[in-house]
This record gives sequence, structure tokens and C-alpha cells, in this order.
Amino acid sequence: MKLRQKSLRDTLIVIAVAAALSAAVGAQQPRVFEGAQPANWIAPAKIPGDSFTVFHARRSFVLQNVPARFLVHVSADNRYRLYVNGEEVSSGPQRADVMHWRYETVDIAPKLRAGRNVVAALVWNWGAAHPVAQHSLRTGLLVQGNTEREAAINTGAGWKLRVDSAYKFVPLGFGEVRGYYAASPGEAVDAARYPWGWEKTEYDDASWLVISPPVQQAGRGAGGGGGGGRGGGGPIVGRLALRDGPGVGEGSWLLTPRDIPAMEEKPMRFLTPIAQKM
Repeated sequence: MKLRQKSLRDTLIVIAVAAALSAAVGAQQPRVFEGAQPANWIAPAKIPGDSFTVFHARRSFVLQNVPARFLVHVSADNRYRLYVNGEEVSSGPQRADVMHWRYETVDIAPKLRAGRNVVAALVWNWGAAHPVAQHSLRTGLLVQGNTEREAAINTGAGWKLRVDSAYKFVPLGFGEVRGYYAASPGEAVDAARYPWGWEKTEYDDASWLVISPPVQQAGRGAGGGGGGGRGGGGPIVGRLALRDGPGVGEGSWLLTPRDIPAMEEKPMRFLTPIAQKM
């Protein structure tokens, strides 16, 4: 009986020490940029990371007052468009390889308001039809706050996701262009299935998937249970990792700032439709 009691006591001591070490490691996780907690990369669950995918993401938050500055760092794989309260504020990222993956830094304060705000993103992966120059690890979106205040909207828990089945990519090749083709595919959109107004504050996203806080796993960070890699898994698919600085990513994109100006974009309208299907 005494031997059994000693064995139980030793086991409890080991568990207590392991818990204390785990808490210490969690407390010492590196901060990024100006003291912010690292964000998670997110993507719809159970979708292969290298497949053709289009999804929307939303995060609502409340501000008592409009800040003078509200910096966020944004990236995605393959591409994204970022909106604040229905207005586009950024698109990207600049094309690069996984070891030098680019992010854009945006001050979204001019688009914020006192009360409820919504940050939303359109993200797509061309899959096998990607441009020749397109590198990719897997589908994902990252929004990272610059300070602890802005980190309240880091991608991760509280974000909502919706796969958009309205999109269909139209591959182009030699037969269509009568020559070598290395750019992105065309696309077709079924307007009846598109979630119109998804980027606006008043849109009802109650049916969207809500990302829960990630589960802590032995030997891994808080994002360890997200299902990274190229296979389908959970909505947490990685952690932020900076190429030149602290980060906690495992097999993740190594992020570095955009180093060329963003491409100019302006709306263009077709004079007349080429064809119309009813």
C-alpha cells in the first residue's frame, strides 16, 4: 500500500511540474510587431489546401471611439481582397515564394466608426490552374494586429467563414489563346448563389462557420490542432512566422513586408455583353 501511495505521489508531482512548465512556455510566447500576440492562419475546414477554393471571412468588433491609427498586417495564399465596413482597403499579397511570403500593412482607421465594425476578406486559391509564377503552401488568410489593441481582430477565434460555391474557374490554355499561357484562369460566377453584401456591416452571417479557440496540444502551440499542411483539417491552419523576427509558425509561411508598390486598380465597365444565357 505504501509503495502504491508513493507511486501516486510521484505521478502527481510530475504532472504538476509539467503543467507549470507548460504555463511558463505559454507566458513566454514571443510578441510580434509592437507587442501583439501572433495571429493564426485560417481557412475553411475539411478542404484540401491545394485545391480550387474561394471563401469569405468576417470579423465584427465594437469600438467606443474611432482611433487615430489602427494598423493591421494582411496576407493570404493564394490571394485576398480586404474590406472594412463594406469598403475595399487592400488586395494582395505581392507574389513571392513561401520562404519570403509577402504581407501588406494597412491603416484601417479612416474606415472605422464608433460602434460595430466589420473586417471582411475574399480569399481564393487557383489550385491546379494557378499561374506559372504562383507559389503556394496551402489556402489560408492571415490578419495580424500591429499592437495588442489591434490584435483583438487577429485571425483565429471569433472569425466566421463561408465557402463560396458561386465561383467556377475557367482554365485557359493553348487552345483558347493560340499560344503559351502562364497567367491566372478566367472565372464564371453564378449570381444566384453569390452571397451579395457579404462584406457589409449589416449582412447576416449567423449561418457561417464560427472559429472556436484552438485546442492546446502537448509539444505544440495554441494553433497545433488546426490541421495544417495540404490535407483537409480544422480552420486553424498555421501560426504567424516572421522571416526576420519572432514567430511561432510551424512549417508556415515566412512573412516579409511588401517591397514594391501595389498595382493600380480602377473599375471598368463592359460596353455591351458578348453573350447572355437565360
